[in-house]
Amino acid sequence: PSDGTWIHRYSHSKDNVGNNDESTYQISTGYRQTLESTAESRQINLASENEKMKVAVKDTITFSNKQVYGDNDQLFMKLTVDMQEHMKDTSDVTEILFPAGTTGNVHFYIQDKTGNYYSRNNGIWSRQVEKVEATGYEWTSDGRNMELPLSDDGKTPLDLSFVRTLIKGDSNEGESEIIILAEMDINFNGQEIINTTIPGSENNGTDQWVQLHYVGRISTRADSLGYSIVREVKDDNAKYYRGVRYEAILSMDATSISQLGINPLELVPEYLTTIDGRKASRIDLIAALNLANLQDIEGVLANTESITFSLSLTRGGKGSYETEVADASNYVGFDLSAYGSPGWSWTIPKEQFYQNGQIVKSNIFDGTQFTMPITAYVFTNQKDFANYKINLIVRFNGENRILVEDKEAYVVYTFACIKPEFYDPREHTNSTTP
Repeated sequence: PSDGTWIHRYSHSKDNVGNNDESTYQISTGYRQTLESTAESRQINLASENEKMKVAVKDTITFSNKQVYGDNDQLFMKLTVDMQEHMKDTSDVTEILFPAGTTGNVHFYIQDKTGNYYSRNNGIWSRQVEKVEATGYEWTSDGRNMELPLSDDGKTPLDLSFVRTLIKGDSNEGESEIIILAEMDINFNGQEIINTTIPGSENNGTDQWVQLHYVGRISTRADSLGYSIVREVKDDNAKYYRGVRYEAILSMDATSISQLGINPLELVPEYLTTIDGRKASRIDLIAALNLANLQDIEGVLANTESITFSLSLTRGGKGSYETEVADASNYVGFDLSAYGSPGWSWTIPKEQFYQNGQIVKSNIFDGTQFTMPITAYVFTNQKDFANYKINLIVRFNGENRILVEDKEAYVVYTFACIKPEFYDPREHTNSTTP
């Protein structure tokens, strides 16, 4: 073409000697591409039911209006998305692949720089004033990165040359823009997948988080979209995390609330028993150690040599239960035979919850929670009437003591003599009623 620019292929060439020589002509001024996130810049807690991870990106393709395009001058675009985990005060970035089965419906919108939209009807592109979707499809992860070509089906790329012609019009000066907006809600299909994919954070995602990472590619050939060097990269503005507490939760409850009030004057036969020749009222308790709030249950258990549970008894007085009962075994005893212990504490060794590099389940451990029945026997031959607090403390023994501190739970029972009779004030006065 007459306005072409002669370019030497070799640095020592000085003259253009004609056709089929070492020189060539630049007949295209090329494309420029700009990628940007359109998401709000904020930390987003994916443990909340109201929050979603979203693709929200804008790809602007700029081209010269001086360029003459032929019928075979095609243009294609593809967006690749992956997740990258970041940690505060470090430049380390870890790539996270989308778990297989993750889904979403991607919506593509095409604009020019004046804000008009472009859509198709029966294969014919036209300009629209209102926002209208250009194309879209359902995406399902195969366990790798998210590949989103501008396409009707996620496979065959759409040729943008028709849109380019509409946007350029008759102009032969300046530059025009094809603006492509991609929007999608990502569905991880279950909180369990989120728990194993998104890092947990106690600090609202400021200590560690995941950001989407975008790569936008354009090409004049559909078959080269996957490796085109005309590419731009961008991190998403939004930062995603999973709100957790880095702690185990210990609880202890009575199976029947009425058991927590013990009256030697009116013992409930259902709970009355004899232990070592002493009458006692039985309290059925359930202790539970829940690890679901730990970010890495398997990592914690792998570094735990054993877990020890310890019971103690304190007496209430003046609003507190700080006084430990001397000779507490004269007041209450425990049946811990199911855990191989005759006393007030028991230890679960590592082989009962973690072996050969994996979590071990049992009748008391379901993989996230230890559930342990405990039988307490309150001896009824003593005369110290008061409120008593049965305390339970758990300790993780091993390298992870920094990760999991000691936890405490308790129940309070009342030991009191109460005569279940009605009080008639007329029987306790000398006054007469006229």
